[in-house]
Amino acid sequence: MTYREFVLPNNPLLDDDSWRELVSHGGTPPPPPFTRSFYAETSVSDLIQQLEGESAKEEADYDDIEDLLSRVGSRATARDLPPLIPAMTPSNRNLEGFGEVIANLPWEPYQKQLIGLMGTDDSRLTLAVAHILVKRPEAVDAPLLLSSFSSRPPLTRRLDCAILSRLPQPNGAIRKSLLEALHDPAEGVHWQAALAIGTTGRNDDQSVAALEQTLNDPNELVVAEAVVSLAKLGATNAAPVLFARLQACMQSTNTTPEELERQTAAIMDETRLEGYAGGRLLDPDNLELRTGVTPEEAANARRRLAMRAPPPPLPLRTHPYRLVDALIEALGDLGYAPAAAELSKLRGGVYDAEAMGALNKLVPDRLTEELLATARDKQMDSYLREQALIALANLSATNRVRELVPLLDDPTPIVYSITLPGEEWRICDRAVETIAILLGWEPERPSAFIPPEQRAANLNRVREWARQAP
Repeated sequence: MTYREFVLPNNPLLDDDSWRELVSHGGTPPPPPFTRSFYAETSVSDLIQQLEGESAKEEADYDDIEDLLSRVGSRATARDLPPLIPAMTPSNRNLEGFGEVIANLPWEPYQKQLIGLMGTDDSRLTLAVAHILVKRPEAVDAPLLLSSFSSRPPLTRRLDCAILSRLPQPNGAIRKSLLEALHDPAEGVHWQAALAIGTTGRNDDQSVAALEQTLNDPNELVVAEAVVSLAKLGATNAAPVLFARLQACMQSTNTTPEELERQTAAIMDETRLEGYAGGRLLDPDNLELRTGVTPEEAANARRRLAMRAPPPPLPLRTHPYRLVDALIEALGDLGYAPAAAELSKLRGGVYDAEAMGALNKLVPDRLTEELLATARDKQMDSYLREQALIALANLSATNRVRELVPLLDDPTPIVYSITLPGEEWRICDRAVETIAILLGWEPERPSAFIPPEQRAANLNRVREWARQAP
């Protein structure tokens, strides 16, 4: 193993962070003289050659590759950047690993070279370099990044937008470039620019006006991202426009499913590519998962909900993410109270979860009161009562938890359309689960798969809490 002698003052102590900082700036002391007779250290350049040889094998040993990458990362210093950066080529099968090593070194003097590498047509190389730069956004040379923005490939322009949005103090030139990117020839760049403008957090008239203009973009997901960014910026003056757009969307849509699929692919295909590379620079909100619901998956989810089945362990996605979702969530985030009545009409339908989330921000007391009334009404369908209890748990109605205590004595069986094995679920069982979730005792999502003995133990625990809690 590598042997070093660090001669340092006792105060401060050498911890992991300070050791890494010291080594990354070339402060690693040489091996002590007495090791020269039996110890020879492999240089980083030699390790890079070994990596290239191992990776070129038809049946490469990935454990050996990981070991070599680890050794490169532990030994590399600023002096090793000259051989490391040229190794960032499209043929390098370890681009992500090399990028991680470089990202932890002082790469600033080589920034022009790195930004040039992002201009290639190789997506893996472009993504790997982008993740180097975003590791220290405060060190990015914004004028250099902007100097060739329009001539770079679409994926690079998207990554440029994402990097620029993370700079600590975006200036006028950066804001101007992001606003211009809203009119880029590529739909993906439109979307990325809209996201970036919201990420910067600058609520100025020019940014808000540009996002409002983007509401006319032909790509529905671009419009949705502009809506999200208006909400992030707190553009309350835009709320009436968003509400009118929601009402129009609920009346009719002229976009065919095929066109919606094409629009989604135009934006999300590159974010999926980045997901394979292990990053979330293009899609920090992981929207790809919400847009990736196929029509078949959505139809199956809707059928399951219509069956009056027990709650699934994970929320069912009854539709892919679309403009309507963004509008509903934005109206809630902007606190636009006039939308409450329209949003209430969406409860129980395809957009139930989104509507409930928005109503919980607009009229939380009224929504909670309605759910409590449904849960406590013994004349109501037992399945609807259970759904109300699940909604209270999902909405984290912790300030009303004591009002659920009387339901501990309600043995009404919950009637499903399918027969479950074991003991039937009752209102008191679901009330116990809801109370336990609201008190932080259980996972956040209600479950239908709890053994009877565990249910009994949970019931006793909640009863004990009810007796002791004020």
